[in-house]
This record gives sequence, C-alpha cells and structure tokens, in this order.
Amino acid sequence: VDTERSGYVSAEQLKAVTTNLGEALTDDEVEQLVKFCKEKGWVDDGGRISYKDWVHNEMGDSSGAD
Repeated sequence: VDTERSGYVSAEQLKAVTTNLGEALTDDEVEQLVKFCKEKGWVDDGGRISYKDWVHNEMGDSSGAD
C-alpha cells in the first residue's frame, strides 16, 4: 500500500486496500473518508492520508498511539 514507505497513502490507494479487504467503497464514500481524515489531522499537505492513523482508527484505536 505505502509503496513509497512515506507513512502516507493516496485516497486511491486506500480505496484499493478497502476493496481488497472486501469493503468496496464508492467514490462518495472515499470522499467522506478523506474528509474524516482531514478533520482528524491525518492528511498531509499533498492530500495523502496517514496510513498508521487510519489503521489505528479501523482497529478501534482512534488515538493513533502506538
């Protein structure tokens, strides 16, 4: 997913991950996900989402702490 090993993924990469996990998101759902991540401060200046924070949230730990 994080092919550049930057810690961040694009919305398109996140959509591919969720699809591979059996949760195919619509474009509107991806937009909502990006909006949620922006509100949490998980989006960098390039519009990429913090993969670590997103995974922590999906696993039920919205703090993003290790």
